[in-house]
Amino acid sequence: MHVKGFGNGLSEAADDIVLAEILRCHCKVLVWDGDLLENTGFTKMVPQFLDGKNMNPKAWALAFVLDYEVDDFRESWAEVIEQYPGRMVVVAVDMKTPTWRDAADQGITDELKDTQGLPDWAHEYFLVGRLACTTTGSKQVFSLGGGGIAAHEAQAGVKDGVAWTIYALSRGREEQYPTLADWAAENPGACVSLRRNLDPNEAQAFSKPENKGPPPPPASKCCTKCPLCETCTIS
Repeated sequence: MHVKGFGNGLSEAADDIVLAEILRCHCKVLVWDGDLLENTGFTKMVPQFLDGKNMNPKAWALAFVLDYEVDDFRESWAEVIEQYPGRMVVVAVDMKTPTWRDAADQGITDELKDTQGLPDWAHEYFLVGRLACTTTGSKQVFSLGGGGIAAHEAQAGVKDGVAWTIYALSRGREEQYPTLADWAAENPGACVSLRRNLDPNEAQAFSKPENKGPPPPPASKCCTKCPLCETCTIS
């Protein structure tokens, strides 16, 4: 199973729900694309996955990291690596232009033709994400928000039958460019699940007004005496 999303700016609003849904899948390996540890980014889910709440103490985490970023990665994750010895594995990948060596070896460089709109610097990160999914054979991705790179990964992944669960979460600012949540709203399907009403600032997860939808109802509006409190509309 893969985890993705915004690298920072996320609140804790959906943490428990996301973790519960990840653990409910009983996966043994959680994979991500080598992002550094950030307590307000999606990578916060990795140590939560590895800690005592996980019903499988033998579960481990796997990171695909650009070869020239390995030292920074190990420094960022040093405490977690020490805390969970033998349960974090790093795969260094060579994704240097123009050959994109490891991506070329897996035959996925042709997918770059479908990434119109991505800046050149984003191509290697797109290929790392696709390489991680194709080499692990994973069919499930959980994404805590996510930007344009993740949207292109999702577009390519669903063609392979990869199921994407996308949480409409804000990173604390208005989005200027289309996000993964925008893509999910515009591309409903059997492999795309857009999870809404988890973040009071959900509207900021989208860049396009037509995708924002109505704001989630404040929990305090529910009548506490109503026996149907989960669906109550009494103010």
